[in-house]
Amino acid sequence: MRTSTLLAVALIVALVWVRPNSALLKSAVAATVVLVLFGLRLVWRFVTARCRGNRCRPHQ
Repeated sequence: MRTSTLLAVALIVALVWVRPNSALLKSAVAATVVLVLFGLRLVWRFVTARCRGNRCRPHQ
């Protein structure tokens, strides 16, 4: 839910800021935003797994 909300906000901001005339450029901006967010998510998962940040730590 949080990722899709951030994705929608980033897409709207990018389209308003750039204000392209062509549909190809609009779809390129949208695709770039989606790919960047997907890549950031993968990098975050890799970094947390490498630093052991995703371990379950039950309270005693």
